[in-house]
Amino acid sequence: MDFETKKILKNEAIDVVATTVRVPVFYGHSESIYVEFNKEVNLQESIEVLQKSESVVFHLEDYITPIEIENSNMSHVCRLRYGADNYSLNLWNVANNVRVGAATNAVRILKKHFQLNII
Repeated sequence: MDFETKKILKNEAIDVVATTVRVPVFYGHSESIYVEFNKEVNLQESIEVLQKSESVVFHLEDYITPIEIENSNMSHVCRLRYGADNYSLNLWNVANNVRVGAATNAVRILKKHFQLNII
């Protein structure tokens, strides 16, 4: 996760601290994500960005689990809130690990590069 985050965002200064926990689910991976920023975060703007994001379904009031997204090709985000202060966010991310993974994300990134004429 550390290597991929730095590579995708082209930023070696990003620090990633990850802990993996294996639980007995048929499909799905879940991540509790804590993000720190250099400037204050506007929570409403963050919600709007997630609502407009490709391949993301943002759930304002729901708490999503792997069983609920079994047949989805999207990443599902919920429980968005401030972290320790207004410079950080916490969120819950769930996706089907068979349908949404490194290969799917690589294809999505490649398509975006073609759309933007980067490649």
